Amino acid sequence: MSETEKRNILSKVALGNVPPDTIVTNGILFNAFTGEFIKQQSIWIKDGMIAYVGPDHDPPKGEGVAVVDANGMVLLPGLIDGHTHAISNRMGIEEFTKHVIPTGTTTVVIETMDLTPIVGKDGIEYVAKGLERQPIRFYYTVPAMCCLTPSEEINAPMNEELLPLLENPRCLGVGEIYWGDIFLEGKQGERVRELVSIGLGLGRSSRDIVRAGYNGYDRCRMRYPIDGGGHRKAQRNRRRRLCSGRRGRRRLSCPSLGIGVVRTDGGSERTGKVC
Repeated sequence: MSETEKRNILSKVALGNVPPDTIVTNGILFNAFTGEFIKQQSIWIKDGMIAYVGPDHDPPKGEGVAVVDANGMVLLPGLIDGHTHAISNRMGIEEFTKHVIPTGTTTVVIETMDLTPIVGKDGIEYVAKGLERQPIRFYYTVPAMCCLTPSEEINAPMNEELLPLLENPRCLGVGEIYWGDIFLEGKQGERVRELVSIGLGLGRSSRDIVRAGYNGYDRCRMRYPIDGGGHRKAQRNRRRRLCSGRRGRRRLSCPSLGIGVVRTDGGSERTGKVC
């Protein structure tokens, strides 16, 4: 089914012409734009997508429609944790997720630098693999692994090795950087500048990252040269060689955000998603 067909069905559900799959009624809706808590609100869900949010009234009901009485619980948009180090907790992704869900967080962007100094690229791949099939939405950033001294970067992967990880739809771009290292001369600064250029060349501009809830990448929009036009030409040639014409092939769209149903006992149930 095409996106147009999906949206057409959602429109029909919102108009009351097609029954939803799930109805959440009698909730208190938090309006993130006005800060209001609005009583007697409901949510209609169709095919995992939210079709209607608004005052309670009777939608068409067919066989198999699930009705959930929120009983005055607060309904709020899924929260985005835009920057965290989930591996540093020494508990793993599953344990991290278990404690995040009750807070109403449905999207998390994590750094993957934690294991890289020890095992290199394998550490990034291990984290990226662990984000799959989780009950909430995870994205990650690829670490530049720029440290205070070159001797601390002995396990930093070659930029070519990071291309598959950067191209993964779950990757939002390049992560934390000691920004001063971008301006260093020699191999240390050259590697970091090249990695940032590759990330930008793949189409992940700061606008995409901020749209997805992560704004730590904003300064990466700066355009080089730092040391003259020759450097800029060299960067462009390297990007063409490494990315093999993939520049701008894919831009990250706004991720769907879950809706959390927050319970007084600290639990949370994800009931749907909205673009």
